[in-house]
Amino acid sequence: MVDHTLTMDEDSKGLTESTQDSPQRQTKQKKRVSSKTDEILPWWVELLFVQIGLPDSWLRGFLKTRKKYKKKLKDNSVAFKWLLISIAGLCYVNPIIREARISNTCVLGAERLLISSKLVKEISVGREATLLLAKRFCNGGDINDDIL
Repeated sequence: MVDHTLTMDEDSKGLTESTQDSPQRQTKQKKRVSSKTDEILPWWVELLFVQIGLPDSWLRGFLKTRKKYKKKLKDNSVAFKWLLISIAGLCYVNPIIREARISNTCVLGAERLLISSKLVKEISVGREATLLLAKRFCNGGDINDDIL
C-alpha cells in the first residue's frame, strides 16, 4: 500500500507530498491482519465447537442468525424495550392476579358450603354477610353462630 504523507522539506520550508511506503505503516498493517486471525474465541465457541466437537456448519448458521438478530435488535431497539417493559410488568402483576383468583375461588366455594350446610339462611342473612363469613373462613377463621 502506498503511503501518501505530507512531509516538511527543510530546503523549501513548505509541505510536499511523499508517496513512499513507510516501514511503520507496513508493520501496523501486518499487526492488524494477524490480530484478526489470532482472535481469542468466545468461551461458548471454545466449549461447544472445539471441546465438544459440534459441526462447524452449526457455528456458521448460528453466527449468521446472531448477526441478523443483532441488526434487528439495533434497528428496533425502542420496540424491544417496550416489549421487555411489558413482559416485566406482566410478570410482576401475575402473582397478584393469581392470588386474587384463588381467593375468589375459595370465597365462592365457602359461600356454597355455608348455604348448603344450612349454617346461613340465605333469606335471613344478606349476600354480603354470607360473603363476609366465607372470606373469614378462607382466611383461617372459624364460623360461629354468634355472628348470625
